[in-house]
Amino acid sequence: MVILLAPWETVGMKKPHMVIVEETNGLPVRGTCSACVDVFFSTGAPIGTIEAHQSKLDSLFREHFRNVHMREDASRATARVVRESTQDK
Repeated sequence: MVILLAPWETVGMKKPHMVIVEETNGLPVRGTCSACVDVFFSTGAPIGTIEAHQSKLDSLFREHFRNVHMREDASRATARVVRESTQDK
């Protein structure tokens, strides 16, 4: 049996998450990925509601997470193809 783990499911590692690194007038305006020290997300101008800013940062982080942390590398793709081809046989 082959068990595939996502990159953050290895021993001692947590799933990447967004960290708010800057607030202006109580509004979250800048965030980063807990696993990518050089990646930042910004809401732009510090106007609007807390909910709007949080929603924008969440959206930007989810896009980053899908594109960077959920990509299927070659070894995972090979394992997936083998697993799919041997199911129900």
